[in-house]
Amino acid sequence: MKHVSKTIAILSAVAAILICSCTKQQEPDIIADNVVLNLLSLDLTVGQTASLTASVRPENATDRTIRWSSTKESVAVVDAGGKVTALSRGHTYIVALNPASGLKASCLVSVTSARAYTITVTTEDGAEVEEGIHTYPGMSLKLNVISDDDLVHQYGWDVSGEVTVEEGILGTGIGTFVPAEGYLHYLPQDIKVVSEDGFFKKFTVVNNISSEFLFGNTGYDAGTGLTTRDGRNTKMALLWDDGNGNLLEVPAAKYTLESSDESLVSFARQDGNWMMSSVAGRNGEVNVYVIIGEARTGLCSVSVAINPDYNGSIDNFPYEEY
Repeated sequence: MKHVSKTIAILSAVAAILICSCTKQQEPDIIADNVVLNLLSLDLTVGQTASLTASVRPENATDRTIRWSSTKESVAVVDAGGKVTALSRGHTYIVALNPASGLKASCLVSVTSARAYTITVTTEDGAEVEEGIHTYPGMSLKLNVISDDDLVHQYGWDVSGEVTVEEGILGTGIGTFVPAEGYLHYLPQDIKVVSEDGFFKKFTVVNNISSEFLFGNTGYDAGTGLTTRDGRNTKMALLWDDGNGNLLEVPAAKYTLESSDESLVSFARQDGNWMMSSVAGRNGEVNVYVIIGEARTGLCSVSVAINPDYNGSIDNFPYEEY
């Protein structure tokens, strides 16, 4: 009987353990019934940060995981710990989600500019672009944009016509230029750089060629009649106005010079310059044209003389020095 009683006691203990184990395994998960944020709204300025906390209820919910997200990440972002960083002016919702229950809570975040700031545009050499910038057709240059609030901003460019800006590189393009009173010019075009906060800097791009060009080392006005000697090579160059009272040479690769009679006068590019050659033993007159892109316009006339008389036999032309 003792052995039987002992066996029954052991079996009872094992059964109790098994019943207890089964009871624990079958205990159901406790699903969250609410997600609560410490703030329902938050006001920040660009560059500021703030922390949000989320509570899952009830406190004994089996899965209390929170996943954070922003409905408009261009305005503000949030990390895995609930830290919010304001990026640009606007509104967004920061959402706290409990994946197990699908419940969520949100906080409206409003972002404003820290303060009004001034945008400055400079060229690559550090010169500030104020009211306008002068260029020549086909020119490209690097523009830098900075602000005086010591923050990093995102900028966009508002341009039209022949002017383009890509990744801060301004290109003045090739359009149609029209000679007016001896001046070859492109019309001014407005350009504006705008920050993500709506602050902007506006200036004008004047894309031009000066009315003056070089014949040898001497400057002449467009439309002028010139005289040179037969069998001579002479440098010719277009000039552009940099807006600071300086006339600079347009790179020879940006334009083409053309003669109306290449059997008398011809042009060729040599060592980065345009050279005009007159045929030896011949005289006559040609017209010289400038071609930029697909646009073609007259620059001057050239009279080729054989041993020109400086005492006045061809006194209606300015003579080249030689």
